[in-house]
Amino acid sequence: MTRNVATIDSGATIQQASILLRKRNIHGLIVMSGKDVTAVVTDKDIVSKVVAENASAQDVKVKDIMSAKVIAAKPGDSIADATRAMFSNDVSRLPVIGDKGSLEGVISVRDMMRVYPGITEILDEELKIKEPAPLPDRTTIEGRCEECDNIAEDLIEIDGRWLCPDCSQN
Repeated sequence: MTRNVATIDSGATIQQASILLRKRNIHGLIVMSGKDVTAVVTDKDIVSKVVAENASAQDVKVKDIMSAKVIAAKPGDSIADATRAMFSNDVSRLPVIGDKGSLEGVISVRDMMRVYPGITEILDEELKIKEPAPLPDRTTIEGRCEECDNIAEDLIEIDGRWLCPDCSQN
């Protein structure tokens, strides 16, 4: 997690939030009301709720567009728990809130990628393992097995030879 968290007061303007996002080169801010975490506001929120509506960034307050629900992690949560929380709630960052309600940090998708840069390769491999390989198209014919010489109605071509079901299993 990132411990040097960029925060903003809920009464700040969207212009102030945008300047802080640009200055810190980040995509989201933790919104505070006093010492309490009240929300997260992201560049996506600003674009969709202010810019797209042609509203004035000087007039709109953070509290006017911030998410109403805080999805957070605890310091002892695992990366897997944090990832599940992000995925199931469609968020890209989680404030990390201690037992006494204090903001201890933030964990973002960017943080996870820094810790696990090979995660995409791992996920790709897991998908390959879970998906069974497609079976080749096989045509069957009636005739004499080239291995056991028995007559069969469903010979299968394997490596250029026509085999009965019994011999094709060996």
